[in-house]
Amino acid sequence: SLVRHFVAWHAHHHVAGRVSQYELAALSPDHYNEILELRRQSTAMFSQAVIRGIEEGTFAVVDVHRVVRAMLSLGVDLVRWYRSDGPDSPEQLGDFYAGLALGMVASAGSNAPTEAEKASLIEQSQAAEGLAEFLAAVEGSGASSGPGGRSWTPDELHER
Repeated sequence: SLVRHFVAWHAHHHVAGRVSQYELAALSPDHYNEILELRRQSTAMFSQAVIRGIEEGTFAVVDVHRVVRAMLSLGVDLVRWYRSDGPDSPEQLGDFYAGLALGMVASAGSNAPTEAEKASLIEQSQAAEGLAEFLAAVEGSGASSGPGGRSWTPDELHER
């Protein structure tokens, strides 16, 4: 599943993930923009998957924006605390978090996205070419390099 792979990648690459998620002030503007584009692509992929599940009737009608943000947070936040010598492998965390994500779409309330929101999210997702390409791009982004620079606000870090 998308969540399983996203979480496992962040666990396998927790140091690079920490830099790309929490140390953006240390990146040059060019590196920051590269990471921001990768984040937009990942958000679009998750949004498209949730919207598709709602449209097909596989998922409950949920607030797509909030659910996607929560799903992404599962993978992103673990880079703060994950240790390779800890009790869970990346794959175990991926499986567990995928189950949590399914719970978000299986039992959530009825805050349906508007047709305009659906159209916007689907349009955004067309730029995404798949999780494997996204992860390869993050891995090759050089996110850990670059001189110190600008400070970024939380809103800039978590694109809509």
